Amino acid sequence: MRDLDPGEAKDRLMALLPPDGSPIGNATLYRKLRPQGWSKDDFARVRAALVAEGRVAKGKGRGGSIRRLGGPQLDLIAEAPVTRDPAIEALAVDVAAMVRDRGRLTRQEILDFGIPDALYPAVQKAVLAAALDVEKVPNKNGGLAVRERGGADDGTQEDVAAVHLDAWEEVTVQKLCGWFKREQLEVFVGTSVKHQLRSQRTYRTRVDRKSQSKELAIALITAYGTDLLKQKRDLRDAIAKLVKIERVEKWVPGRAGAREFVALAGLPLELAGEPNAERPADSEIIERPIQLAPLADFQNEVKAKLTDIFAGRDRALASLPTGAGKTRTAVESIREYLTRLRKDRGVSKHTVLWLAHTEELCEQAFLAFRDCWQSAADSCSLFLCRFWGAYSTNLEKYRTNFTETKTMPSVLVSTPQRIVNLLDNASPVAKTAAAELEQSLAIVVVDEAHRAGAPSYKRIIEHFAGATSMVAVVGLTATPFSRVFDRKNPQQHTEQLATIFEQLIVPTTSLGPLDGSITTHREVLQQRGYLARTESRTVQTQQRVTAAAFPTEQIAKVAAGASSEFLDRAIAQRVDRVARRMKIADEILAILRSEDPKASVLYFGPSVVDAQLMAMLLREQKLRAAFVSGETRMAVRRRLINEFRAGSLQVLCNCEVLTTGFDAPRVTHIVMGRPTVSIVLYEQIVGRGLRGAKFGGTETCVIVDCVDDYRGIQPIRLAHEDFRRIWESRAYELV
Repeated sequence: MRDLDPGEAKDRLMALLPPDGSPIGNATLYRKLRPQGWSKDDFARVRAALVAEGRVAKGKGRGGSIRRLGGPQLDLIAEAPVTRDPAIEALAVDVAAMVRDRGRLTRQEILDFGIPDALYPAVQKAVLAAALDVEKVPNKNGGLAVRERGGADDGTQEDVAAVHLDAWEEVTVQKLCGWFKREQLEVFVGTSVKHQLRSQRTYRTRVDRKSQSKELAIALITAYGTDLLKQKRDLRDAIAKLVKIERVEKWVPGRAGAREFVALAGLPLELAGEPNAERPADSEIIERPIQLAPLADFQNEVKAKLTDIFAGRDRALASLPTGAGKTRTAVESIREYLTRLRKDRGVSKHTVLWLAHTEELCEQAFLAFRDCWQSAADSCSLFLCRFWGAYSTNLEKYRTNFTETKTMPSVLVSTPQRIVNLLDNASPVAKTAAAELEQSLAIVVVDEAHRAGAPSYKRIIEHFAGATSMVAVVGLTATPFSRVFDRKNPQQHTEQLATIFEQLIVPTTSLGPLDGSITTHREVLQQRGYLARTESRTVQTQQRVTAAAFPTEQIAKVAAGASSEFLDRAIAQRVDRVARRMKIADEILAILRSEDPKASVLYFGPSVVDAQLMAMLLREQKLRAAFVSGETRMAVRRRLINEFRAGSLQVLCNCEVLTTGFDAPRVTHIVMGRPTVSIVLYEQIVGRGLRGAKFGGTETCVIVDCVDDYRGIQPIRLAHEDFRRIWESRAYELV
């Protein structure tokens, strides 16, 4: 019964019902269908589907009965047929296909399709009626799953020995396969990955069989790497029980307990994990010089304009294309201004508050300040302070840093949320710290300033740089517009930025005026070698996305200015399919085998699991590929990024963690498998490959856009369609 088409199953049941509409008992019907492989649950599902479609109605009596609707006795039926909703049925087809592809979807993942919470029961019911191989997941998270299916255990159809493995990985795989049965490894891998591994293999070989133990072990290594035993406590405890050693309750990577465990288990030392780097001090005083390359002429032009903004306590939005050195330029302008200011001993306002929305961007800015100050012999001394995450949890301990900002030129690097928390904190320590910062503050810098319209940034700017204050406010962005998805008023959010920053700074003098032959300053920087030239092409994934996926009112909300994130999630859910992944994997394989064997490929997938499975697909083809996610520890992430920079990794796969705070100048190809309607997000992603040869990057970066088949959808323009059109037509005007 499991292999029977749902429509055929319904027809078989209908064929057993009397044409005159007289009832027939459920038990009688089931006895006739059981020899065909039907279970009681199968029968109940098909019966419910026919009731929902209005083709049959339930009758009374012991054990229940059903009768065909439309016969002579139709007037005796008390139950009215259920009204069918074509939109819900179409959506149910999408959801069912995704469940089959992934093996399981949680309730939240199904809601991420863009389904209102109130409609979830109806959609779930429609899926169960249409997909006889799908069932409810009996846990608190709900959701749907494909029924476990059988299959051959024979592994001769697939050779997994060719997978690229390092020596320690090979030993680990052998150990895991020796210790655990396939069924146990399936549990460690998880339902979704296990199911998709099987689907990928079936797609490629046209033979459906269960995974081999080696395949599952390799999947674990690909997903967790050297942190396998830290991330998978269930696996760690199972190993301890098997080899009869003491469990490690708290796993600290690289420490004595972890090293002793892997030694006693006979596992490679790499599985003890990489120790976390010692956390840098929360503050530094910068004095000793080093050497940095001088700024380019266009950077010096922006620097001079920013210095004037600082001196006049004005506001401005400084824009350079991604890869053109915005951070370095801004930091140099701050260095020059504070050094000049320090000569006037009577000036007390000499603190800069630098805001970035992630800790990685904060650390990147901190290091930029340190390098900049050390590169110039004439720099004034600087008090440079980290104030984010773990550096700010103990306010009593770090309050002295705020006092220090009153005594010398200072830069406080923080996240907007941390500063808002400081302002909301009613404790005397917090109030004193905020007051001391306010007393010495001269400049507020907003990195990634297209976000400046968010409530947290507005709150900070209004508090420290209100109408009566003498505090300069500067934003930095490659995208001096905040348009995400607004057809009716494309300038709405850009006008918000104009209100906040008042004027735009771009290097119009050094890069020359735009004329008929040159349409954007990006093109000038490409011609001069500061930015990489982009070559774009598409991969037609043939993944169909239907109109039912996107309710009209949701698109209307985004068009009215609402966040596009939920629409991005809904699109990503629908395109995250096995066949699509295999198509894109073929493209990456062609890049590295035919186009450029030395290519450095950065892949962005629609989901974390997709990025993980893409890395495994590529490793199966003996490519050196790795995967990072938000769960990847910073020590591991940095090692993988360094290996990618050095060329020992050919492909680095992720979902969205490498959009900012990531620098690998030698990227040659960006494969954009993550669809988005946000031009800002798209710009950030492709910007990872736009650094030119004069800035240590490449002459050319190939952008591969993965294009899906959108059918009958309201006007949704994905960001890759807007990217070139906007940059080719926009003359850097805020209003």
